[in-house]
Amino acid sequence: FWLLGAQLAVARGANHEAIRDVTRGLLLVRRLPETARLHQELELRIALMPALIASVGWASAKLKRVYARAQALADLIGNTPHRFAILAGTFGYHFVAGRVGQSVALATQVLELAARINDPLLLTVGHQDCAAAFCYHGDFRTGVKHAEAGLAMLDVERERFIGRTLGLSSCVGILAYEYLALWMLGYPERARRTSERCLALALEVAHPPSIGLALTNRTGWFYLQRDADRTLTSADEALRVAREERLGFWEPMITVFRGWALWELSAGTQGLIEIGDAISRYRAAGNGILQVWMDAILAEVLWRAGRCKEAFHTLGHAMTLATQ
Repeated sequence: FWLLGAQLAVARGANHEAIRDVTRGLLLVRRLPETARLHQELELRIALMPALIASVGWASAKLKRVYARAQALADLIGNTPHRFAILAGTFGYHFVAGRVGQSVALATQVLELAARINDPLLLTVGHQDCAAAFCYHGDFRTGVKHAEAGLAMLDVERERFIGRTLGLSSCVGILAYEYLALWMLGYPERARRTSERCLALALEVAHPPSIGLALTNRTGWFYLQRDADRTLTSADEALRVAREERLGFWEPMITVFRGWALWELSAGTQGLIEIGDAISRYRAAGNGILQVWMDAILAEVLWRAGRCKEAFHTLGHAMTLATQ
């Protein structure tokens, strides 16, 4: 019943309640015979994954331990349908932590496993992982190719299920990565339409973490347009949703965009303070994939504030991360 409670809590976005339910369930599991204990613990660990993703992000040390334990349980059990979720989750952990080269190999494994099982749901997830990995690896055309393949299988009900079980609607994620790839390839109008479609799909799926991604994505689009007014308005809305739904992962990136907009509109120190604080929180959570973009924004504001040495130091740090 604690497992069922956790699954229902995740389905309605009550992620902290789900974490409490899983914790209570794990205490009871210890009293079961070994065979039943392994299966029941694995089910609880799988239910815990999307709740932790929504609340603390993909790259947290806590989530890493959950994946490691789930993998150990799967190895002990042998034949289990949860191997795909564990592999996809492991990809998400390394990708968000910023290990892009490793992520490409893992994303390819996720797609290959999905192809062997030949399930449209799993194939959509595999194409999303590949779109993300190749986009951030700089191979934007391959990223768009995977995005289009995943979107060709779009089914809203299936996306709701993916969101509940894996922490994010795959096609919302695909659209978020595709808009960046299209922008980098020089197709701003296609990128704009893709960004708008991303938010529309997230609202239709009605999955709070996916809405958090889509609102962050829209705020980033306004930043790329250098539209400070709409960046600030979008950031405020995104922060409201992130705080109401307790989506801690998205808050730092939104705040960085907001800090840039505040600087543009007032040239005061508040924007710079917000950016620095947000980057510190992002790093502390183990995240890395957006660090270079955050540092680039910080360096720009530092430069314009006359703090040139700090700006160059920040860019140097960003280049080191990009090389790694």
